[in-house]
Amino acid sequence: METEPLAWRLGAVVALILAVFGLSVSPEFSLINIGVSLTAGLISLLLKFKLPRGMLAVWIAILVLVWMSPMSGLPPDSLRVVFAVGAVAFSLAFQGIVPVYFIVLALGFGVALPTLSADLNQLNLLEILMNQSVLTLEIGLAVGVSLFWIRISHSRRRFLQSSLRSTLDVVEKTKIRTNQAHEGLQLTREMLLGRSHSDGEFAIGELGDLASTQPEAGASQTFDEVIAALRKAFSDFQTRGRAEGRISGPIRFVFFAPAAGYDEKSVIAVDLKTLTLGLDAVLSLALESLPEIGARKREGVVRLSVRYGLRVIEIAVEDNGRGLASRNLAAENSLNTLKEEVQDWGGKLDRIVRLGVGSRTSLELRIVREKVRAYRATLRHQSPIVSQVRGGTRA
Repeated sequence: METEPLAWRLGAVVALILAVFGLSVSPEFSLINIGVSLTAGLISLLLKFKLPRGMLAVWIAILVLVWMSPMSGLPPDSLRVVFAVGAVAFSLAFQGIVPVYFIVLALGFGVALPTLSADLNQLNLLEILMNQSVLTLEIGLAVGVSLFWIRISHSRRRFLQSSLRSTLDVVEKTKIRTNQAHEGLQLTREMLLGRSHSDGEFAIGELGDLASTQPEAGASQTFDEVIAALRKAFSDFQTRGRAEGRISGPIRFVFFAPAAGYDEKSVIAVDLKTLTLGLDAVLSLALESLPEIGARKREGVVRLSVRYGLRVIEIAVEDNGRGLASRNLAAENSLNTLKEEVQDWGGKLDRIVRLGVGSRTSLELRIVREKVRAYRATLRHQSPIVSQVRGGTRA
């Protein structure tokens, strides 16, 4: 308030009006009020310079002292009204520490008390309480203190909101950095080891155990066919969603396919029709997880990625939504059906939902036949791993 020129100009106008009323006392008293008014006007012109904190409150205190001085010649009942109005104005303008406000108000009231009570010596307690000027003084003090606490509460609420917004920005940036670090770690791990059947590492002698589950007749497709089917299902979901109005707002759909390091003719244990139906349900859950920014509008990113790893491929659908449980029972039922089918193919389906981070649904599908591949040596496997999958036999 004290940094706004309008507040000082209003104070100058008030002091000028009081100067007019001061003419009834004496011209000299009116000149004093005019001087206080000019001081406020001058300060309003000098606000481009940094003024000491609390100048407006000090100016109001000076104006009240002028009117309560013996020069004004006001009777005690009028002085009580002046003190009440001054307490309210001082409460609205004070910008300092909370204890200082109460100390200044108590000291001012204590110093002015003999003058304020000069005409109450001959009255009894009931007459004092019924006196209108005394009631005005009590109400003025109560209103002033209440307004001061309201201002303090409002300032603290705004400070808390500003702190929460800053904290939220820091958390969002930290989440982005964490996700980037996690993705970099995953990519580095896949470059060194590939992906295993259960998100861990198998000993070399255990790799042959995966041949116990054979795909059903007809439930296998080449890797190129899987990529083409996923790309088409991903595109069709967006087209249908925008036509039906389910996809609206700043939503990004990103498709990541492996750029190199895979055998496009490798055979995957999967049924494309079941896979595409299940993918539609997974995308629906990811879309509904995105936060709403208006009527039927959402904001966020839905990403479909395909990774080619060690004897498995991974199909993952990720979003950066709210990470809340879905109420779409049809999509949940389709997801459960897909999970059962994936298990029949010898694969695995996992879904992770993290509150405030988003959700991730991943499918691991077995590679039943591929070309011979060699993986570089690692700390755990001191010699390169040679992978050969042909007709269900692995070495």
